[in-house]
Amino acid sequence: GISGAILALLLSEALAFLLLFLLTNAKRAEIAEENIQRLSTGKLLLRFWRYGRWNYLLMFSNFLCEELPLILLKKISLMNAPVGLFLRARGIGQHTHILVQPVSQMLFPFTAASKETVAVRRTNILCRNFMLIAAAMIGLVTLLIKPMIVILYGEEFLPATGVFYAIAPSFIFWPFCRFIEIHIAASGKPKQVFYLGLITVLVGAPISYFLISEYGMVGAGLSMSIINVILVFLHLLLYIKLTGTPFSEVIFPRFSDITYYKQALGSLRLKIVPIKNRRSKN
Repeated sequence: GISGAILALLLSEALAFLLLFLLTNAKRAEIAEENIQRLSTGKLLLRFWRYGRWNYLLMFSNFLCEELPLILLKKISLMNAPVGLFLRARGIGQHTHILVQPVSQMLFPFTAASKETVAVRRTNILCRNFMLIAAAMIGLVTLLIKPMIVILYGEEFLPATGVFYAIAPSFIFWPFCRFIEIHIAASGKPKQVFYLGLITVLVGAPISYFLISEYGMVGAGLSMSIINVILVFLHLLLYIKLTGTPFSEVIFPRFSDITYYKQALGSLRLKIVPIKNRRSKN
C-alpha cells in the first residue's frame, strides 16, 4: 500500500545516492575537502548563506505560486475529491517537464560562467524553442487526455479532464518562465526574481479565490494558468530590461536555431567518442 510506495521511493533515492557517490571522482573530492577545511565552520556556513539565501527565498516564492490554487481549493471546497482530481490533472501535465528539467539544471552554472552576450543568446534560443516544443507536447496530451486518464487512473477520474484543459496553458509557459528565471538568478540577481514571485502571489491570490469559489477545481486550473501568465509577463519585462534583448528574439523561433542545435549535437558527439575510446582501452 502507501507505506510500500514510500519505502520504494526511499530505497530508490538511497540507491541513486550510492551510485553517485561511487562514481564521484576521488581526487576532486580530496581537493574539495582540503579547500573546505581551510575555513572554519562558522565562516563556511556564512558564505553558504550569503550565496544561497535569495535562491532559497526564490524557491519559496515559486512554491507559493505553484501551490496557491491547491491550497485555496482545499480551503474553499472542504472536500478531498476535487483536490485529488486537480492533483491528477496537474500531475499529468507536469510529466511534460521531463524534457526541460535536465536543461534547466545545467543552465544555471553555464550562465554563471559565461559572458553576458553568450548567456543571453543561449537563453533566448532555449526560450523561443522550448515554448514551441512544450506547446506541441501539451497539444498532443490534450488530444489524448481522456484515454490517458482512463488507462492510468480509471473512469472515475474522468472529471479531471476539464481541469487539465484549464491548466494546460500553464505548462506551455512553464519552460519559458523557468529559463528566464534561471538566467536572472545566475546573473547575480535572484532577489529580483523573488520579488516577482511575491508580486504574483499578491495579485494571483484574489483572482484564484474568485475563480475557485465560482468554478471549483476547474477554477483552480484556470487560476494556475493565470498565475503562470503573470509570472511570464513580469519575468519577461525584467529580462528585457536587464539584457536589452528585443521581444521578438525571446518569443519567435528562427531558422538559424537549427544550425545552433547541429553544432551542439556535434560537440556532444565529439565529447562522447573519446569517452567510449577510453573505456574500450581499459
